[in-house]
Order: sequence, then structure tokens, then C-alpha cells
Amino acid sequence: MSRDPSANPTRRQKGGRRAPAVEELPREANETPRAVAGPAAPLSPAVRPRAVTDFEGLRAIGEMDPAEVRAMMDAFVKAPARSNLKAGQRVRARVSSVGSMVIFCDVGAKADATIDRLEVTAAIAAGDVVDAFVLSTDGGEIRLTLKPSGSAVREMLEEAMNAKITVDGKVAGTAEAGWDITLADGVRAFCPASHSGVPDVADAGHVGRSLSFHVHDLRGRDVVVSRKLIVEAESRAADTARLGELREGSVHDATVVSLREFGAFVKLANGAEGLVHLSNLADRRVKHPSEVVKEGDAVRVRVLAIDSARRRLDLGMKQAVEISAGRSEGAGFNPFAALLKDVRVKR
Repeated sequence: MSRDPSANPTRRQKGGRRAPAVEELPREANETPRAVAGPAAPLSPAVRPRAVTDFEGLRAIGEMDPAEVRAMMDAFVKAPARSNLKAGQRVRARVSSVGSMVIFCDVGAKADATIDRLEVTAAIAAGDVVDAFVLSTDGGEIRLTLKPSGSAVREMLEEAMNAKITVDGKVAGTAEAGWDITLADGVRAFCPASHSGVPDVADAGHVGRSLSFHVHDLRGRDVVVSRKLIVEAESRAADTARLGELREGSVHDATVVSLREFGAFVKLANGAEGLVHLSNLADRRVKHPSEVVKEGDAVRVRVLAIDSARRRLDLGMKQAVEISAGRSEGAGFNPFAALLKDVRVKR
């Protein structure tokens, strides 16, 4: 049975030798044979091109004095791993180097910050100082922008909200519902009355105040800010500072601010508030503090205990009378009469 010559990739020449189906190209004596390649297959997504090595930088380091290299490495190790920069903050950055895609700037952190090269239209070189805004610090990578706008502002606000960092703003208008706020980058925001941290939110006197806010919510193009947590933190810090001015055993003038079943709350001259327990109001059995004092009374109290962690101040009125017994309290004051005023003699 005859065979179709086209079915065989080779054909016989005279002498019994097989001729190649594809004509061979002449090659050099030492050249390695190459396979005939078809269309290039697409690279796998996992295959990424290697970064271009900065041979010029490596060569420059190799030419440096070893002592200079050690000093440079020591400075890098001692530099802070993370800066205290926050999104939206204005910074002055010194240009370290200018690349084709980004500009590297020194902002005092371990790694340089970067600015998109497309933002800079004027000539710029290493050593120049530029004014910029922190765009983000995600993952320790500090990104700067020369003029935040559009999506850049949105990104800054989202990072500020997620990282619970503050943004600066000015009160532009007041109402019963809250404040109209102008943020540092010109973005309009709203602070609800319940988040303002003040009781007189509608007072026009707040207009023009520059304050710090947290970004509470981003609703489409609307920005909602809050001072609630900031005011609470400031109040805690102030209370701690006031308690730090006091010493156990010291005696102070105070004013009764409120009465409870278990005692009276009083405010000292430095603003610290504390409790005079029912048992420390007088040298007798007292069923209710109203038997001894009323709101607005000026009294003297002794500091019995200070709990800075809980911001708690325990005071005593009867103990202050004991301390003051040997002191002059003004014309007509009789310390012994003060001690014995509640003593009843049986007849």
C-alpha cells in the first residue's frame, strides 16, 4: 500500500539519507542550536520584572570612606521607624533625590517620604526645600502632596478617620443643631451639637475658633466631625493636673456644688471636685447632708485620699475642723465652740 509523502515530516534523498522538512539555516561552528519558537506566551501574573539595580548608588557607596558608611548606617538605625506625622499635616521637606516617577524627601523619619513626580512642574533638585501636606502614612510609607484636592483630600480624611487622628478646623457658623466647620484644606464639615463638647453650642462667640476634631463619618461628599473624645481627654488631663497640685492632709477652702444621699460634692479653689462622705460631714450621726450643708455653702475640707488613676478625691469636713482648731479663723471665731456645737448635754 502506498503512503502519502505529506504524512511524513521528512523525505528520503538519494543515498538513503533523510532530508529535513524545514530548511536548516547555516550557523557558526560553536553556536548552540536554537529551537524554533512560536508566539511568545503571556507571563504568569506571579512573574514580575526585577527592579533595576541602582549601580550608580552602589558605586558611590563603594567609593565612600568606611567611617562615613558606618556613620550613615548608624544614623539610619537610630532614626525613628515611624514618625508622628498625620494625614493633612503641613510639613517642610528637604529633597533627597529626584527620580523619574517620584521625588524622595527627608522629613525626619527612617525612610524618605515621596511626592509624585507629576505634581512638580518647576525645576527641582536635591537639597531644595518644599512645603507639602502629608497624604498618608499607611504601612510606614509616608506620601506627600504639594496641594491636596479632590481624591487626595478624600484619602487624607479617610486615613484620619481610620487612624483616629485629629484634623484642624475653624468654626464658620453656629446653630442649635451644631457647627459649620471649615477644615484646614478648605473642606466644609459639620459638627453636631452632641459632639461639640460645649453646652452653649449656638453661641455666636464660637465663630472663628480654631479647634481640633476627629473625622466621625464620611457620607458621600458630606464630612461629619466630632470633638467629643477630644474634650473628654482634655477633661481627664485637667483633672489629673488638679489632683497633682494637692497633698493628702492639706486643708482647703471649697464650695458645695451638689448633695447626694451618700454625701456632698464640693469644688476646691483650683477646680478639683471631690466627695465629702456622709460620715465625714460632722462629729455626729447624719442621715442626710442637708442637715449640715446646702448647695453654695463655703466650707473647709481636708484631703483624706487621692486616687489619680480613678480621678477620685476623698475629703472630710470634720477632719478640717480638727486641723483648724489651733488656728485663728477671723474675728469672733471660737475653735472650741466649733468642735462642741453639736454636743448635747443631758439634764
